Amino acid sequence: MAKRQQKLGERARPDRNGSACARIRAQSTSRRTPMGTWDSGPFDNDTAADWCGELDRADPGDRPALIRNALGAAADEEGYLDSDLACEAIAAAAVVAARLPTGQAINSAYAPDFLRSGDRLGLPHDLPTLAVRALDRIMAEDSEWHGLWNDASTDDNPAFDMVGSLRKTLSASPESGSD
Repeated sequence: MAKRQQKLGERARPDRNGSACARIRAQSTSRRTPMGTWDSGPFDNDTAADWCGELDRADPGDRPALIRNALGAAADEEGYLDSDLACEAIAAAAVVAARLPTGQAINSAYAPDFLRSGDRLGLPHDLPTLAVRALDRIMAEDSEWHGLWNDASTDDNPAFDMVGSLRKTLSASPESGSD
């Protein structure tokens, strides 16, 4: 039993039988995430992962248009913003931010493979500005994504922090014209 508890690690709190269910229960009750979401990163949900797969399979010359379409769909939405549009736009904004001089490298297993392998992606200079607009729209009160994460979090909100970090990187770009 002692060896089994060692394998479980310090974070796990096994039930009286030391079962795997106890580990899962302890982890799943410590932080809630919206359905289809496994963490708070820009690629850590079903919709973003699917969009990244589409971007990966696309002809390299078509990729900038796919990124622009994802960002524009969120930025230009005048009604209630659907969570799927927001998830795609956040993933697209992360791709744009990673390509900026101050951006962080993408290391998520769910990001497009061509980006993680270091392939070049020529992006139009106006995409950082569009990405900032999309992120601002996603953080508005009439955004499903915002509402879901607001409901799922208590004190700190790692998803909101992630969007804020992306926005800061994108806003620092000379092309963004934002503060």
